[in-house]
Formats: sequence, structure tokens, C-alpha cells
Amino acid sequence: DKTNKRVYSVNYINGNISYLEFDLMPESIYYDNNEIYVSLMNQEHDSYSSKGGAIAIINADNFTLKDQFNIAIDPFDIVAGNGFIYISGGSGQWTSINCYSRLTKSLIGSSPIYSRIYEQSYIKINLPLNKVYAVDTDSSPRDICTYLYNDGIVTNTYDSPYHGDYGIGVNISISPDGKYIFNDE
Repeated sequence: DKTNKRVYSVNYINGNISYLEFDLMPESIYYDNNEIYVSLMNQEHDSYSSKGGAIAIINADNFTLKDQFNIAIDPFDIVAGNGFIYISGGSGQWTSINCYSRLTKSLIGSSPIYSRIYEQSYIKINLPLNKVYAVDTDSSPRDICTYLYNDGIVTNTYDSPYHGDYGIGVNISISPDGKYIFNDE
């Protein structure tokens, strides 16, 4: 709930609803290893400036805030796994995917300048293959970029060989074995 700066928990068994309130606006959530990761925005997204944001980590068992820390990038989408948190930028036109350590909360790496992504790109993580996929939302034709990671550092990057040949939607899913990407277009 961006307007009220809240993240809600709804128990479908007993009907209880609770929430956590933040000083910043929640944008995206991701669940990994019994934790809920929330990207928090300082401002609405802006193609010409970025004012940073934060990451909140919620305990999924008791719906309490475990941790929160500031980040330099305006967050759009968030994924996590294997001790790392990945954030795609929401502002500044050409931006990056930043990787943070779950343990130290420090910036580990950022996508290289030659492989930046367009603002407000959705990301998906492929844990078996150490890849993060980015799907842009505001270019034509739409593209999917792949970032290979080793301990939070980008080791290689490439984009879809089908760029412009087929319609690509913003919603993608990855098969459990990591071999296939499914798209909604």
C-alpha cells in the first residue's frame, strides 16, 4: 500500500489482518528463506533523478521487521537468494541492477556500464544457474537481459537473441530447473 506506506499480512484461515508501517513507500516484495524483502521508495519514480531508497526485511513467521537499510539506488523490483539481494533501479532512465549482501547489507556489485537496464525493469532470479533476468517495461521492442553472478559480482551479461523477433511481455517465470523462461505475450 504505497499511499499509506504499509505492507499487509492477511491470514486467510482466521481472517486476521495486520500491517507494518514505514516512513517510505513500499514498491515490490519478494519471499526467500522465510524472509520477506521489500523495496522502499523515497519518491515516485522520475526519469531524470534518483533519490535512493531502502530495503526492509520482514520475518515471515511472526510478521515483524527484522532489518532495514538505506540504498543509493531508487528501487523498483527486488529478488533475493543465496545470501544476496538484487534491486533494479526505478529512476534515471538507464540504470542498473545492484547486488547487496544479506549479511552485511553492503553493496557488493552493480551491473556494468555497458550492460545497464532501462528504469522500472522487472527482475527474476534463477538460483540454480546464478542468473538474474531483467525485462524492461518502457522500450520497444521489449527485451530480456541476463546477468550471470558469482558471489554477487556480475561475470557476464547478454540480451535476448530474439530481440524484436517476438513480442515479449513484462511477466516472466522460470522453470524450477532454470532451463526455461516462460513469457506472457
